[in-house]
Amino acid sequence: MQVDILLFFQKYSNEILDKIFIGITNLGSEAFYFLIMTLIFWCISKRDGLKVIFVVLSSEILNIFLKDVINTQRPFLDDRINGVYIKSAPGNSFPSGHTQAVTVFWYYLMRNFNLKFLKVIGWTTIFLVGLSRLYLRVHWPIDVLGGFIIAIIFVLLFEKIMGLLKGKEISTFLKVTLLLLGNMILFVYKDVNVAKMLGVYTGAILGYLVEVKYYDFIEKTTLTKQIIKFALGVVFVAFTKYYLKAIFPQEMLFDYIRYFITGATVTLVLPFIFVKAKLSDCRKS
Repeated sequence: MQVDILLFFQKYSNEILDKIFIGITNLGSEAFYFLIMTLIFWCISKRDGLKVIFVVLSSEILNIFLKDVINTQRPFLDDRINGVYIKSAPGNSFPSGHTQAVTVFWYYLMRNFNLKFLKVIGWTTIFLVGLSRLYLRVHWPIDVLGGFIIAIIFVLLFEKIMGLLKGKEISTFLKVTLLLLGNMILFVYKDVNVAKMLGVYTGAILGYLVEVKYYDFIEKTTLTKQIIKFALGVVFVAFTKYYLKAIFPQEMLFDYIRYFITGATVTLVLPFIFVKAKLSDCRKS
């Protein structure tokens, strides 16, 4: 049954559709989420932006773990199936990382920003990204369905936990302690992608805690300044990330450090630059 579905897509595959679905599948990529999450953090609400960063990256870590445990082979390893854009499909197959990530991201936004146009965009993107993984024959149908279901459950559990914590005062010391304890995962589960995810949100959260304590930048400003902030921020982070990649050894520890610096750049360094460049006001002098 699953093979038949993928063979159906393979039958109608052509160069034009390949390019269209490669474009669609990249809506579930790391680069796309980076742009939207930083836009939310810098220009709309840094608290909401940080929550989006946390829920998406936590889901990514869960996905990596499940793929290793379940250990399902990719469909293009079957002689009957020709995969397209297989560089977007490293590692094991179940659950679909693109589908899980896109669902977590949009479903969380849809539940927390009750806007009709957001729901239309969100459900459409989720459907199309899932479909693209099948058209490209890089996932089995069960992978896509599994990624979708896991994402929905993950968001609901995350919101339940956030609801229980709402209104409770948690000291900065305890937050940092819990964050560092979370990093202990790397001592028992040594995976480079997990190291990257932990690095970026450890850096992002610690950067946020420092930023709020010492200058607490104000996200909202004029449209012109928002455009400049976002453009400057994206270029600065991209340069930092890829420059560090060029000079650091290709080892897990340095990948962690590189992503840690990237996370802290988003939540601490750039807000400081925005304030000093008069692109944002701050609540503390």
